[in-house]
Amino acid sequence: LKPINADGNDEQAKSMIHDIFAKLECRNVFMLVDEVYIKASWQFRNGHVIGYSLDQPSILARTVLTFMIKPLIGKSFVLKLFPVHCLSGEFLLHCFQWALEILHSESVNCLGLICDNNRVNRRFINLVSNDSFLHPNSFITSHPLDASRPFFFLIDSIHLMKSLRNNWITEPTKSLKITLKEDSFVANWSDIIRIFNSEHMSSLRRTKISHAAVFPRSIEKQKVSLVFEVFNEKVAGCLRLVSLNSTSQFIGYFSKLFNILNVKTPVAGKNLKDEDRHPFQSVNDIRLQFLLEAAQVIKDMGHSSGHGAKRCQQFIG
Repeated sequence: LKPINADGNDEQAKSMIHDIFAKLECRNVFMLVDEVYIKASWQFRNGHVIGYSLDQPSILARTVLTFMIKPLIGKSFVLKLFPVHCLSGEFLLHCFQWALEILHSESVNCLGLICDNNRVNRRFINLVSNDSFLHPNSFITSHPLDASRPFFFLIDSIHLMKSLRNNWITEPTKSLKITLKEDSFVANWSDIIRIFNSEHMSSLRRTKISHAAVFPRSIEKQKVSLVFEVFNEKVAGCLRLVSLNSTSQFIGYFSKLFNILNVKTPVAGKNLKDEDRHPFQSVNDIRLQFLLEAAQVIKDMGHSSGHGAKRCQQFIG
């Protein structure tokens, strides 16, 4: 919240935060948390040595823990950046409590927190909730500052799609069974490989599937762009053309799910001529029923044995 070439104290930061919240149109917000890797280094700037971590002050930071605020109406913005050497659930809880108290002091209602599904975040969620969720198999707990209100833990849609892809390719058979309206079928990763092999040497291609998307290395499994080289309407259509209907339906179903969850602008649906990308404006929107059905579909896929399948199930409620 301050210029890159300037340094300030906590009081100056809180004053700037107060000015930003004073302009908020909507006082109901979600908190977003993410960790970004950086090159460990220190710099001398305006009489300050910066680059050391907050969790271990004598060691250089390797990541930056970012807290962002997303109002229900309006644009998101960064609340605070914490330099970190080795993030733990306990340190994340400490940072979360600081952020929550700042929001409370500005009369802002934090409805919940959105993060990805890694080990540290799962530890942090257990610390916040003390394993006392309001509903079985859900991530709704009591608000840390007001036990009479619910507090929601949500997993970002991009991470869910990465988990889905990673579980698919780590299955012993590289296949996932899905049931849609009592109709069961199996999606095979070998079908994706078949499409890739049929056209990767051609100058005229129907899809943009790359070698890294089909055979991702460990680090490449974290790249979002590679996930959506597979999960998109063009791949679903290409599979349908060669009569690989089960995998085509699987790809099409989860592409539709992501489009519904990932609406970035109010005019995205109009510009892209896609009904799924319109923002929600009514509780009677039929896409809400689709989301409920999709949650059940993913639950029913929990019998898979791929790496991370059990972990994925813990966050679908």
